[in-house]
Amino acid sequence: MGHPNCVLCSTPVLRDQPSMSCHKCNNIFHTHCVSASSQGLDSVTNILIWTCNTCLSNPIPCTNDDKLSLILKELQNIKSRQVKSDALLDNISTSVNALNSKVSEQGKHFSSLGHSVNSLNKQLTTISKEVKDHAQRFEVLETRIADTEKTLSDSVGQPSSSGSSPSINGIAMEIQQRSICALNIIIRGAPESSSSQLLNKDSDNKIFIADIFKKLNLPGPTTSIVNAFRVGRMTEDRPRILKVALSSRDAADSLLKSYLHLNATSLDFLPETWLCNNINDSELGFYNYTIYRCDRNAQSSNCSRGGGVLIAIRTEVVSNVIHITNNNVEHLFVKFNLNRSSFVLSSAYIPPNSPTHIYESYLSAVQSVVNDNPDCIFLFCGDFNLPYITWSNNNLGLTFSTMRGLSIHCLPETFAFLNYFQINHVQNSSGKLLDLVFCNSDLASVETVLDTLVPCDPYHPALCINISIRTPISFPINSHKFFNFHRACYSNINKFLLSFNWYDTFLSLDVNSATNTFYDALHYCILKFFPEVSFTPSKFPAWFTKDLKSLVFDKKRAHAKFKRTRSQHNYTYFSYLRSRFKFESRNCYKAYLWRTESALKNNPRSLWDFVRKNTSQNDIPNTVHLNDFRL
Repeated sequence: MGHPNCVLCSTPVLRDQPSMSCHKCNNIFHTHCVSASSQGLDSVTNILIWTCNTCLSNPIPCTNDDKLSLILKELQNIKSRQVKSDALLDNISTSVNALNSKVSEQGKHFSSLGHSVNSLNKQLTTISKEVKDHAQRFEVLETRIADTEKTLSDSVGQPSSSGSSPSINGIAMEIQQRSICALNIIIRGAPESSSSQLLNKDSDNKIFIADIFKKLNLPGPTTSIVNAFRVGRMTEDRPRILKVALSSRDAADSLLKSYLHLNATSLDFLPETWLCNNINDSELGFYNYTIYRCDRNAQSSNCSRGGGVLIAIRTEVVSNVIHITNNNVEHLFVKFNLNRSSFVLSSAYIPPNSPTHIYESYLSAVQSVVNDNPDCIFLFCGDFNLPYITWSNNNLGLTFSTMRGLSIHCLPETFAFLNYFQINHVQNSSGKLLDLVFCNSDLASVETVLDTLVPCDPYHPALCINISIRTPISFPINSHKFFNFHRACYSNINKFLLSFNWYDTFLSLDVNSATNTFYDALHYCILKFFPEVSFTPSKFPAWFTKDLKSLVFDKKRAHAKFKRTRSQHNYTYFSYLRSRFKFESRNCYKAYLWRTESALKNNPRSLWDFVRKNTSQNDIPNTVHLNDFRL
């Protein structure tokens, strides 16, 4: 065994070296390393004892009570340390749970980011293909430009004798001329000024253009119009072309766009249509309109040409024609309901120099329609060929006067008696008023039309009739319910029909009663075994796929969430959905066009079915009349 080391100098204590041992801790010390000041005699054994400085500073309990108190203190310290350890462990557990939730949330973000990256990769692949296509096109264009430049350089200084080869000066002048023409607007049908002074004519042209800007809700023309002048020779039958030079290309584009985006008319009246039975409704170009016609016949006129009236109403509005018994007048009466209001429209054509009984026949039809349809807004339009009557309205109603003897007094007197207003005051090129518009509402007005359906007749200017409705119009949705015969339970229908003894049932019945009994059974089968399905037309275009529709709803929800939270993360997600929708929308539209074009090649029968469907006419009338009864 080795020798013990001195606690103070850490060197071995040999046997021949003087040493001392602490009676409490039993540690051995060199005598020269310690002092003997702490020596003393034991009270029991009278033996010399020595205590080290360490034990003197930290006395060890000698009695059992001291030891127990010391143990209790140690236990309390251990318990307090254990409480602190438990609290620390709880904090660590809470931190770990929060860290786990954050890690899961980040995982979701990473997965969403992974989907976004995949979609972005697909978009980049498509874009790279498009870039390659554009690069090929650019190469072709560069080759063509190089060939053109070579041709132009060869033509400089060597003009052909025939003058067919273009020169650089000629091409530059052509480009400059086209740039100037892009700033010009051509207006046809603008009325000529009656003044003989050139300054007054220019002033009238500017007033006309200002009126157009006002109707199109555009800013004042003084800042965008450079000049306005007439082009061509003056003729008596039609006005010259009005050419307007604008200050910029943007002004010309805004004017054209505002003109093209005018609201489409809901109703169209055409008197004197010159239509016949050989012309179908689908050939007239009134798409999404229900067409009502009264063509010229042998009862209304001895002439086979001319005449005829037409009323076209949008298909969203449910309408029906009002049948009139007398057929010696070319007129139409159509009724429809819109926004809890009933309207009756009429279009008529009475040839010039017609006898009085033609007007009386028309007025009898008017009075019959007015009496049968109370509480309606009536609008009677037509070419009545009464140019010598001057019309005006006051608080009492319609007033009229004439410089000649009034041969046809029944028409103005009848409408004045019915408290109607004549609201058209737009004269034709001869300063006469042939087209009349009678209405029982003071909210109706008439003005000229900028865009006409057909070339304008100088004797019959195109008119726009506006009727103000105090409440907004809401067109009905073409939704309906029907029985789905494809999903019917035909086995139950068969059992139900076989449950009857039809021979005994029909034996005691006549033909009509047996038919009614069988129809009742069939009707019960339809109500019992055929599911009723609701159909609502889609608001999306035909080329929208199911995935694209769901993407639209996701984009709307993301936009609403961003507006509610104003979070940058939500805006980034909404921006991603918006760009993805634009990309998918273009692809779906291209695919729809491709399918349509392929269908025309592979299945041309579908095209002709569509043509036959739109050119066919339904000969079944809406109402049936027998004497004075209407069904």
